[in-house]
Amino acid sequence: MATTVDGTQRTGDPGAADVPQQAARLLELAQRTADAAVADARQRAAAIVTEAEERALAREEKAREAALALHLESRRRHEEAERAIAEIERTRADAREQARELAGRLLALAEGGPGTPPVAGAEDGAGATADGARPAPSAG
Repeated sequence: MATTVDGTQRTGDPGAADVPQQAARLLELAQRTADAAVADARQRAAAIVTEAEERALAREEKAREAALALHLESRRRHEEAERAIAEIERTRADAREQARELAGRLLALAEGGPGTPPVAGAEDGAGATADGARPAPSAG
C-alpha cells in the first residue's frame, strides 16, 4: 500500500486513481490562468485604446485651434489689405483731382484767361511783358 501526498493510503498503482482528478484540476487551473490573462490583456488593450483616443482628440482640438487662429489672422490681414487698398484708391483720387486742378490752372495761365495774374516774362499781344517792359529786339 502506498501513501499519497495528502497522507491517505491507496492500494495498487500509486497515484493511478488520482491522475484524472489531477488532470481535471490542472486543466481547471490552466483555464483560470488563461481567462485571467485574457481579461488582463483586454483591460490593457482597452486602456491603450482609451489613451490613444484621448491623444487623438487632444491633437484634433489643437489642430482646430491652430486652424481657427490661422483663419482669424488671415481675416485680419485681409481686412488690413482692404483698408490699405481703399486708402490707395482715395490717395489716387485725391492726386487725380489735384492734377486736374493744376492742369486747369496751367491751361488758364497759358491762355491768359480772365482772373489769372500775368506771368512775369510772358508777352501780351502787343509785345510787352507783364511788367510793361518791351523785349530787346532780336538780332536778325
